Amino acid sequence: MGDSTNNYLFRLYFGENIKTMDKSVPTLVLEQRRKKEGYKLDNEYYDLVLNGVKFSRKIYEPGLIEAEVTIDRIFYALDGTPLAPSVDKINNLFLMRRVELGIVNQDELNSNKDAKDERIARNYYVYKLNTQMTKGTGGNLMTVKLTIHSMDKLMTLDKYSKCYTAKKLGAEILEFEARSFGFKSRLLLTCRVSFTTYPTNNLNTSILIWFSTTSRSMTSWCARPTDAVSFSISKTAY
Repeated sequence: MGDSTNNYLFRLYFGENIKTMDKSVPTLVLEQRRKKEGYKLDNEYYDLVLNGVKFSRKIYEPGLIEAEVTIDRIFYALDGTPLAPSVDKINNLFLMRRVELGIVNQDELNSNKDAKDERIARNYYVYKLNTQMTKGTGGNLMTVKLTIHSMDKLMTLDKYSKCYTAKKLGAEILEFEARSFGFKSRLLLTCRVSFTTYPTNNLNTSILIWFSTTSRSMTSWCARPTDAVSFSISKTAY
């Protein structure tokens, strides 16, 4: 993993855990190839280095950030055995935390450690991680490889979700789902659609829609983050 450009560095922001948002955690900011010393979480201290970042986006797929982080404060037992942080502690440090990605000019950062960055990814979360012990010049190191996705990844993990592309919103999606879902449950579903900033006079525009039969709700992601379409479904016996 490395730079997207020669003169820019990546900066990763780790916020709250999206599964326990009521729990306050200190924000963790990692800058590429610069050590973050003494980050404290739950009375544990960590020295961290962001080695590299790879960022990719594809049409109709969740965004992906791959990052590699080194934890280089490894203690030793009396017999010389390295005492790496436990799996639970590493999971608590990274897993399911909200993530933002920025890029910062290296020259500006060298002259000003508080140089502002440009955010190129927001509202992502740490989907999974892998750890590995390696030997460095100063002793044992733990390398953590993070797989970070945009929030719509959560929808792809629901086995009841469905994806539609290049279909008409009314006749080819809502009407079909209302009838098929209604017949199965002996209920006829009435779908109400509300648009926020989406062009209501152009319903044939190709959009990406997820339909969840478990929550009886629909959510969609369009070409722009501000193009939001929300659905509410009510049940009517027939």
